[in-house]
Amino acid sequence: MLGARLALPLVAGSQLDAQLTVSGISVFIGKERAMAIPGLVVTLVGFLVAASSVGVMGSTTGRLGMVLVGIAISLFGIIGLINPAYQKTANWKR
Repeated sequence: MLGARLALPLVAGSQLDAQLTVSGISVFIGKERAMAIPGLVVTLVGFLVAASSVGVMGSTTGRLGMVLVGIAISLFGIIGLINPAYQKTANWKR
């Protein structure tokens, strides 16, 4: 069974911000990437909702509604999670 776990340390301000473990292999990632990974997952889920509307819904109105929900989920993942994760280290703020 393939499993993933994200562990955040208890010490604030430490160099190690997060640890991602997939199948027993640990990867240390920064705080920005720790929020970007869920953002990518949410964006992918939104895309899958929009793309699956063809097979799930029979009516055009239902498909349109499902596509709009998928687009809203994807935009939340992009604008709400991925973008703020990289705002602190943006090039124009240096």
